[in-house]
Amino acid sequence: MSDTRDITKRGGHENSGGQNADHGQGSQVTGDNSVSVSIQVSSVDIDQQTPYFVDGRIACTATTFSIFLAYFFKSLAGFTILNNFVTVWTKKLNYSLHDAEEYRMIYTGVSSSLEVIGGIAADTYPGPFGTLGVTYVFFIIGAILMQIATSLPLSLVSDLWTLQQIAWSSVVFLLLGQTGMSVILSVLAAEQVTQTRAKSNTFHWVYFSTNAAGLLNSVLTIMILFTSTTEAVEADTIPAPISILLSGMIVCLVRSRYKTYVEEGFSLIKTIKTKAAHLRDRYGPKPQPIPKTKNPFSPPKKVLKTFAKILCVNTSVFGFGIIYTQALGTFQLQATGLNTTIGQVNIDDPSAFVLLFNEVIILLTIPFLINVVYRNFRRKGKKISVFVRMAIGMACTAGSGFSALLVEVARRNDCTQHGGQSTLTVLIQAPQVILLGLGEVFTVISAWEYVYTEAPKGLKFTAMGLFYTVYGLTFFASYGFLKLIENTRPDWHPRGDICRPGNVGHMELLYMVLLCLLVGFFIIFLLVVLCLKSLRVDGRLRMLRAQNAGDIDRPLLAGSDETEGLRGRNDALGTSRSYDTFPTYESINQQPDIPAIQN
Repeated sequence: MSDTRDITKRGGHENSGGQNADHGQGSQVTGDNSVSVSIQVSSVDIDQQTPYFVDGRIACTATTFSIFLAYFFKSLAGFTILNNFVTVWTKKLNYSLHDAEEYRMIYTGVSSSLEVIGGIAADTYPGPFGTLGVTYVFFIIGAILMQIATSLPLSLVSDLWTLQQIAWSSVVFLLLGQTGMSVILSVLAAEQVTQTRAKSNTFHWVYFSTNAAGLLNSVLTIMILFTSTTEAVEADTIPAPISILLSGMIVCLVRSRYKTYVEEGFSLIKTIKTKAAHLRDRYGPKPQPIPKTKNPFSPPKKVLKTFAKILCVNTSVFGFGIIYTQALGTFQLQATGLNTTIGQVNIDDPSAFVLLFNEVIILLTIPFLINVVYRNFRRKGKKISVFVRMAIGMACTAGSGFSALLVEVARRNDCTQHGGQSTLTVLIQAPQVILLGLGEVFTVISAWEYVYTEAPKGLKFTAMGLFYTVYGLTFFASYGFLKLIENTRPDWHPRGDICRPGNVGHMELLYMVLLCLLVGFFIIFLLVVLCLKSLRVDGRLRMLRAQNAGDIDRPLLAGSDETEGLRGRNDALGTSRSYDTFPTYESINQQPDIPAIQN
């Protein structure tokens, strides 16, 4: 179905023109000092608001911007909780900072791995907004308990066991609260648009919202450090209950205006009910003939094949995640062995500085890619495919590791020559942090797009949750790798002052191992891409042979499942073939004598 909307501005007011769902034509209002813009949207127009494409540029609707804002406050609450997590375990429960960081890594991995459960619930029952309502309740309870454990003085606690019970209870509620929240919000934002380019930009801005929240959290932490004597682990920014409450309120407002575009596709509940009815009719007391009707949903076998393909492509994300979690930790550790004085300013917390710089790079990269790089490629009739962007991201990550290796060698030599006092400024880490940020943008966001594009109809949330689960497993793999290094070669990941003459460590060897791992995952990724492209070519050849043999005697129609599937896969693989020239169902109904399209 096509839908046309006309926007007419009269004296600063906007009026929405009429709509004709049968013919896809909208009436235009004209008059003095009026500007009429006609936009063609090739699907159901969700949430009667300003269209996305105006004069070739993407305009953001109020609903989509609200989802971005909800994602921002949700991410801000998450970053604050991670800060409070370290504060409680170190200052209240008397754990070491190293142990608290390990627990935080495990907590992050578990929360990401549980996202697939929320995705399944969003695709079945109680649906996306019902699932969000339940998760927000759990998240708010967990955030309040964590805030109590952080702010409550030890003098008001009867014993340490009570405080520990409060802290672990907050962790349980927070894990339940984050089950599917990121998945649902990101997919809801993408479902607001129908154009592939707009969906791609949506995922970019969702990731932009996350890093904007991280930047605000880092800036507030650094401001607290500069204005007080509070240590980094005690720095408390915006309370998490306030942030998550604001996010929940925004989602409630969005729910009243959001109209879900339900796709006909695989439905887990409907499939189970259908199979149960068939078994009941076949083996029940009164067998009845089972009507042979065409199943409108994707067969489970096809769904499993699609998920297997998505998992294979996610090997790049898995490899990147292992390197990324190790790189950020070692970059922060490496910064403590460098000269942290920039001009007349001394950086008290190099770790916060590294995170801040990484987030700034990401926030600058995303708008530049959307408005400059991708736009120039489109003007030339070209497009950077998802697989190419993922390969670029992994190459940038490898470059970051190689740059860190060179910095570590130079740092060790400098420390040795100057008696344990490094003269190299912390700014020497800029290239490796910049490359790591570029690798994050290209790899993670491109993987988001691929998963969403290839996901079976009716299983968008589940597929995206599977992506988060794979990414969450990287934290466990990274934790296992870290424990292996600490038990076998502790000098590769030293603790304390790494610039002392007797504890210079050998982190350059750790970087070499990480580079070898990344190269291995990159080779696996290339093999997967080549295999998928060969399967795609074979499938197209089979389709053409079937057409030539007369098995397929009808043209592909614009808006049909075949056309939309081919368009989505071509967008993912970067091919330039366009299917917008095929006739629509309406045009064929109006002109029944239209000849069949020949390839």
